[in-house]
Amino acid sequence: MVMERMDCSLAHLLRPHGPGTLGRLLPLPTLLHIATDIARGLAYLHPTVVHRDLKPGNVLLNSPDSDRPTAKLTDFGLSRLRSINLQVETQNPEVGTPTHMAPEVFDATSFAVTHKVDIYALGVVMWELVTGCVPWSGLSLVEIAVAITIQKARLPLLELFESDAAQQPLVPAGQSAASSGAGSSSHSPRGPAAVATAAAGSGGGGPADEEWDGRSRCPPRLAALITQCWEHDPRRRPAAAEVVKELVSLQQEVDTVLQRQRHAAQRTQQRALDASAASGAGPLSAQLRPAPTAAQAGHGGGGPAAAGGRHGLLTITTSSSYSSETDPAAADDDGAPAAQQYMSRAMSIVML
Repeated sequence: MVMERMDCSLAHLLRPHGPGTLGRLLPLPTLLHIATDIARGLAYLHPTVVHRDLKPGNVLLNSPDSDRPTAKLTDFGLSRLRSINLQVETQNPEVGTPTHMAPEVFDATSFAVTHKVDIYALGVVMWELVTGCVPWSGLSLVEIAVAITIQKARLPLLELFESDAAQQPLVPAGQSAASSGAGSSSHSPRGPAAVATAAAGSGGGGPADEEWDGRSRCPPRLAALITQCWEHDPRRRPAAAEVVKELVSLQQEVDTVLQRQRHAAQRTQQRALDASAASGAGPLSAQLRPAPTAAQAGHGGGGPAAAGGRHGLLTITTSSSYSSETDPAAADDDGAPAAQQYMSRAMSIVML
């Protein structure tokens, strides 16, 4: 069997120094692109195959250092073919990676799972991409199972937003999940719907359908999508094709906002350069002044040369040089119009 050689796994990209180390935060457009590739892979599989062990270690990447890495799914050791009733009948439904397992997988009385277990795991993977954190860090398998199935707790989406950074997570790291909601109302776990509502209304600044403000790392629409993937009832989770559609739309929104921000920054920079040129102060305006001729240097720069010759060359070097020497008609005896015209052109060149 011949398989394609890939550069690295998503787990290595997120934590290049190994498990348990500080995670790497990818740019928002890049992580959305990776998530879209993963969702496309699931959409291709789900008519016939359930993966059952989706996690960053089973996502391989090509060109990981680019803005648009190529992501592909691997490790089908636990995958199963779907039956005619769209379920997977198995004697071991609880297999997989506990941090990425759906609530129904922990049900010891059920021997059938659907493709929606992969959608739940995809939500956890997207959470890792956004936060760079390890899900359910410090909790045992039993603690994770209790938190997810009995308490219906989910990973702390609220901490993705600056306005809620001081709030406690749903299950604090290092604290037993079984005791986190039993004796204290301040740490009581919340269901997916409550998390989605709070996440959409915090930091991002409005409902889930509101446009991203360009500041929050997790747009409200992305928070809402992750939460939908975490629904306790698998029938309420979106299909992989629906996730792809939402992620593609979200990428377009993010690209539009970022482009608008870049244009605004360019306009601000242009206004600052224009103000600097008009005042004649600062290092830029000093560089744009004509270089003194030998006659000016000998007379302290106090007037035109005795021989009546033109003044010296402009000193800034650009991709297309312009000077009073190359355009004699553009300068008078003191060279001022040529300098002003060159300064105007230089401003445009700087912005390009």
